[in-house]
Amino acid sequence: MAQDVAGAQVGPLEDPAARRREHRAWYVYDWANSAFSTSVITVFSGPYLNSVAQNVADEAGRVALLWFEVAANSYFPFAVSLSVIAQALTLPIVGAAADRSQDKRRLLQGLVVVGALATVALFLVTGDRLQLGAVCLLVANAAFGAAAVVYDSFLPEIALPDERDGVSSRGWATGYAGGGLLLAVH
Repeated sequence: MAQDVAGAQVGPLEDPAARRREHRAWYVYDWANSAFSTSVITVFSGPYLNSVAQNVADEAGRVALLWFEVAANSYFPFAVSLSVIAQALTLPIVGAAADRSQDKRRLLQGLVVVGALATVALFLVTGDRLQLGAVCLLVANAAFGAAAVVYDSFLPEIALPDERDGVSSRGWATGYAGGGLLLAVH
C-alpha cells in the first residue's frame, strides 16, 4: 500500500462492503455529471446563446465575445473553444492538486458548486448580458472538466487494481445512462 507525504497509509479501502459503497457513490456522481454534457452543452446552450447573440447582432451579424468580435451564429462554438483552451491550460494543474490534496471531496465539491452556479447563471443571459453568457459557459465548462479530473483521481483510492477497469466501465455506463435518460426527458 502506498503512503502519502505524511507517511499515512493511502489506497483502496480494505473492507469490500465499504469499497462497494464508494463504487456506488462514484457511479452516482457520473450519473449526475453527465447531465451537464448531454443536456446543457450538447442541446440547450448552443441554440439558446446563439439566438440571444443573433438578437443583438450588429448590421454585419457580429457580436462581441469577451475580447473578440464573432459572427452571431458562431458565438456558442467560439465560447466552447475558449473554455476548452482554458481547460487545456488549467487541468494539468488541477490534476496535480488533486493528487496532492488531503481532501479531494472538498475540492470536488467546490468545483461542482462553481460549475452549477455558473450553469444556473446562464438563465440570466439576455441581449444586454451576452458577455455574461460567455463567462458563465467558460466557467461552467472549465469547472466541469476540472471536477472530472478530480473525480477520476478517486479511482485508485476506491478500487483495487484488478477492480479498476470494471468500476471505471460501470461508472462510464452509468453516466451515459443518466445523461441519456435526462436528455430523453427533455
